Parts: sequence; structure tokens; C-alpha cells
Amino acid sequence: MSTIVNFNESKKSKGKGKIFVVAGSAGSGKNTLIKRILDMNLGITFIPSFTTRKMRQGESSGNPYIFVGKETFEGMIDKNEFLEYEKVHGLDYYGTHLATYKYAIDNGYHIISDLDVKGATKVKSIFKEDAVLLFIKVPNSETLKARLIQRGENSEEIENRLKRVEFEEAKIHLFDHIILNDDLEKAVEEFKAAIEQYA
Repeated sequence: MSTIVNFNESKKSKGKGKIFVVAGSAGSGKNTLIKRILDMNLGITFIPSFTTRKMRQGESSGNPYIFVGKETFEGMIDKNEFLEYEKVHGLDYYGTHLATYKYAIDNGYHIISDLDVKGATKVKSIFKEDAVLLFIKVPNSETLKARLIQRGENSEEIENRLKRVEFEEAKIHLFDHIILNDDLEKAVEEFKAAIEQYA
């Protein structure tokens, strides 16, 4: 089974690779923070998850997800190609590619991914100390709602996401680092400092 990204030899470390898993509520700014970190050339490779949700404006395949149909995704489930997967809000599938994660760890590549809370804790349970979990927290539900409205989500989507916040934040104690994203520049610096402890 092949990997879903081409790894750059120049990013290879001497030891085992680390998996940086970024989780948090929808609208918490995960993808914005990840993009900022990748722009810093810290030797980290972004690994997109697979999803069956529709592509939004400004997105493309591999950025921030690999977009596939439900039939394709379920075929990958049948072939055990996912490290973990979930149907979020009972609507769309999201899943992480097992072979790519294993290859990165075994070949000394540090990788970063945006997963939901359940996916993040599953990765930690499998890869132990090779996985570092970072939770991106929003200051309050009003801020989160405003961000979701700004990115064009409808009222039903917003309601579903706000309901999930309580579940997500109840898992915070399982994460290695918690970053409050109320000031983007400050959050970027905290994010960078956390990663540099391991990479």
C-alpha cells in the first residue's frame, strides 16, 4: 500500500518520526495554525485526512482534505486502509491513512494532521510517545459561533458543531498541549514552541 504524499528526503530526521495531531472544535482555527507552522519550514509534512464532505471555496484535493465519494471511502474501510475513521454528526466520513502514518514514523518524518478528538486519542493509543496531541481551544461559544457564521455554515451545521464542543472539551485532559486561540500571533508562537520540544 503506497503513501498518500511524497515525502521530501531533506525533511528526514535521524530518529523516528513524530506525529503532531491537532484537534479542536470546528472554527477553532486549526487549519490556519497548521498553515502558519508549515510556512515556517520546521521540517514537518502535512498529511491530509480523507473525507466525504463537500469541498468548500478555496479548498482543493489534499488541502486540507482528500475529498472522495462515500462509495470510495467505504471501500477503503473494507480494505482496512484507515488507522481510524468516524462519521461526524452522522453526515460525513473522516479517516486517517494508516500506511502513510506508519511510513512516516518508521522512516524519520515528522508529520502533522488535523483530526477530531476521537481520532486524535486513537492515534495516541496506537503510537504512544511517537504521537503528540495539541488541542486548539476557542475563548467561548459566542466567538466560535461567529467564526462558523463567517465561514458560511448554515444554522443546522452550526447547531451540530456547538453541541459537539462540550464532548470535545471533556477530552482536553488527554492532550499534551492546550493552545487558546484568542490571539492568532500568540497562538502561533505557543504552537511553534510546543512542536519544537519534539521535532
